[in-house]
Amino acid sequence: MEILFKCKKCSKKNNISNLNGTCGNCDNNRLENFKIIITRGKLRGMSGMQTLSTAKEILKSALNKEKILLIDPKSNFNKI
Repeated sequence: MEILFKCKKCSKKNNISNLNGTCGNCDNNRLENFKIIITRGKLRGMSGMQTLSTAKEILKSALNKEKILLIDPKSNFNKI
């Protein structure tokens, strides 16, 4: 599953790495001006709510210029 953040101001779909205080394309830096997009499948139940809540916290941190470390559980940990 991939999570994208669509800017409501310029309609650009940003990966979390594109966000560093603002949208990767314009000067939008307001949490309310982004829409969270899940690229595959549907979120259901409590796990879906937790996923959206976590995505919102990640977006909030990125807009506050905090460094974010995301670890892919499928990656080789020796390369981290």
